[in-house]
Amino acid sequence: DPYGILENISRKMQASLFLYWGRFGCCPIPRRVQITMVYGEPIRVDKVEGGNPTMEQVDELHERILDGIRDCFESHKHALGLGEKELIFE
Repeated sequence: DPYGILENISRKMQASLFLYWGRFGCCPIPRRVQITMVYGEPIRVDKVEGGNPTMEQVDELHERILDGIRDCFESHKHALGLGEKELIFE
């Protein structure tokens, strides 16, 4: 809904409304799309004493997660037909 009509009606009714966009126009039958899932190395996370991590610990773990995603993308991009693509996190 590019005009926000459903959003406005949903707010007034206090309930979420949505339209199905499916294979045959507006039917609830989904379009067929290829889904590819790849797995990378597990990321080990140490338990934080006291249960409250510092921002440095959060940033370090976030960087490890992004590195893992980047490594997984780099290892599988040729098999998925994304040979010359580059993964950029902003």
